[in-house]
Amino acid sequence: MTTTLPTYNVLLGKLRVEGRSEEAEALQREMAQREIAPNERTAKALSRAAYMHGKKHLTDLVRLLEAGEASRAWELFDGLLRRGHANEHHLTVMLKACPSIDEQRALVQRAEEAGVTTAVSTYTFLLGSARVEGRTEEAEALQQVMARRGIEPNEYTAKVMARSSKVLAKQRTSELGRLLKAGETGRAWELFDGLLERGRAGEYHLTTMLKACLGCEQQVELVTRAEQAGVTTAAPTFTFLLGSALLEGRTKDTAALKREMARRGIMPNAYTAKVLGRTPEVLSSLRTAKLGRLLKAGETGRAWELFDGLLERGHADTVQYNVMLAACTTAAEKQTFGKRAKSKLVRQKK
Repeated sequence: MTTTLPTYNVLLGKLRVEGRSEEAEALQREMAQREIAPNERTAKALSRAAYMHGKKHLTDLVRLLEAGEASRAWELFDGLLRRGHANEHHLTVMLKACPSIDEQRALVQRAEEAGVTTAVSTYTFLLGSARVEGRTEEAEALQQVMARRGIEPNEYTAKVMARSSKVLAKQRTSELGRLLKAGETGRAWELFDGLLERGRAGEYHLTTMLKACLGCEQQVELVTRAEQAGVTTAAPTFTFLLGSALLEGRTKDTAALKREMARRGIMPNAYTAKVLGRTPEVLSSLRTAKLGRLLKAGETGRAWELFDGLLERGHADTVQYNVMLAACTTAAEKQTFGKRAKSKLVRQKK
């Protein structure tokens, strides 16, 4: 059976969509050898195939990143870049996987050197990142590059540049929370430290990062560092510290924090009163829950640190003891733990 031009057009389109470039090129050479000249439909088929091929890989990149498989997404993207199949849509998706604007700009440069044409979408993304990170000079430099290249801002660019300080502050808080929730604590600290250094950090950013500290002592150190960098602290910060101090059984620290609030003229709010009004029974339940969460998350060291502090300060009870007893892996460990802790436990009210 003789293969005709319509058949070649269908085969070429199919091979291109599937990313089988070498087979498609071989088919085109076969067409040339048989003196079968491409027509408008051939060009249309190849153009549509290229579009479908790019769209498929775009979907794959998004899916991999959402599934937490960043290394596979990078492998796919790098392959597309190497074979000349990457486009601006693929690039802007992968910009989301970069930890900061520095890495994003490096990726854009690498993509452009590989032949990817960048336009307003790429630069709008970079502008958004620069503003969230508080990099004012970087944002201005990007606008200058756009003007020099003749890249016209679009409606979304204008929207990004019009974001108020209040909106940007909310975005930063949201991004810090998202990074912490995703277990990307290092990236969260990198963002926060940058905001602090550039004078863009606020109390909400601080209270978000207090959750990433290992205990009350680290939290106090962070608050001190933030205040020295110019962050104004008020009731939310001190309420957070009071909650941590009470949870850890730090009675003296709790009293010291209340005195500091009074000295600074910081008025307790409704949540402060709620935190300070927690009964010993409520605090015991909170401590037990915290120990359980830490153990479940594999943070055994932090769990032992919390329990040992409660034991030392006379706030560990039988329920918490039993939680930590279950974390001992051998009979010898359990026996040693029992000898060390049982006599120091506080009695629970019945």
